[in-house]
Amino acid sequence: MDRFSRDDRSAVMARVGSEDSAPELAVRRELHRRGLRYSLHRKDLPGKPDVVFRNAQTVLFIHGCFWHLHSCKRGRLPKSNRRFWRKKLEANRERDARQIRLLRGAGWKVIVIWTCRVSTKLGLTRACDRVEAVVRQRRRLPVANGHSISATAMTNASSDYRGPNHCGAEERSC
Repeated sequence: MDRFSRDDRSAVMARVGSEDSAPELAVRRELHRRGLRYSLHRKDLPGKPDVVFRNAQTVLFIHGCFWHLHSCKRGRLPKSNRRFWRKKLEANRERDARQIRLLRGAGWKVIVIWTCRVSTKLGLTRACDRVEAVVRQRRRLPVANGHSISATAMTNASSDYRGPNHCGAEERSC
């Protein structure tokens, strides 16, 4: 049995915000402290990611365990009105999967951080280590002609490099 009346419970749940939660702010603060710069809640991307690293083509979702049905103890269904909550939270989970598929299909790297994982300083540090490593590896490097190339593409291109006088033809040098 819920300790709140139906109207009181509705008011409590209505006050839960979708942006700027304490775990989200903690992650953003730590990433900023590490020198990473980002955009927030880009409406032009599927799912309106919490943090967007445009140059690294990486997005970060900081999911609340309850609202996104995580497998931890915080992700359990309430005991009352279970049918309603199961339907609602399963729909959230399906929507999340659909948005992640769309982002990945468009070439974005998607990272999901669960709030239970960043509830301790060690968890926050580990999560931010992971994000920082991905962003720094995927960051785009400027090149002379005004275009950019990803660090991965740069590494792949340099492995094919055969010297300044080689045009690619096996028989002769240019």
